[in-house]
Amino acid sequence: MDYLLQFLSVTGVVTFLGFLIKIISLLRTTKVERILLTEEQKIIIFISNIFLISLFFTVYTMLLINELVYSYSLKFEEITASLIVLFLVFAFFFGGSYYMLITLIKKKYAYKVDNMYIIKSINKSTVLLCNYHDINTLENDAYYQYYPKEKLLEMKIIRENLKSQKTKKRGLLH
Repeated sequence: MDYLLQFLSVTGVVTFLGFLIKIISLLRTTKVERILLTEEQKIIIFISNIFLISLFFTVYTMLLINELVYSYSLKFEEITASLIVLFLVFAFFFGGSYYMLITLIKKKYAYKVDNMYIIKSINKSTVLLCNYHDINTLENDAYYQYYPKEKLLEMKIIRENLKSQKTKKRGLLH
């Protein structure tokens, strides 16, 4: 039985290290590389960012209230429970804030290849392109195309500022 527990703990450490390496490599991707990430990879980055921010603020808050813990001589179980609750509160708060911030920033730019906008990465080898930057557009001439990622990497990718495009359209209407 002890051998099984020792094996599981070693396996768990190896699995955790592999997952940690994957997270670090995803967090170090550039903005251009993030365009071509799959939804699963984007979710892993999002959860990792929330986890790290929440962990930082949990540790920082516990260091600030360190005197309070010693003055009341709390038990280990109470300290652990308060750490978990504090971490969850920070995770929900920062998760919602981070998500709203990312959605506001994300709308400012679109990436274009040969007059087609990169909408999202479908899987590791395919990207969805559209002739409009918004996939939910109701334009009659909107069309979509699945394109191989390998060919896309050989092409010139242009970052287009959507705010200046909206300003130009408003100027034309007046």
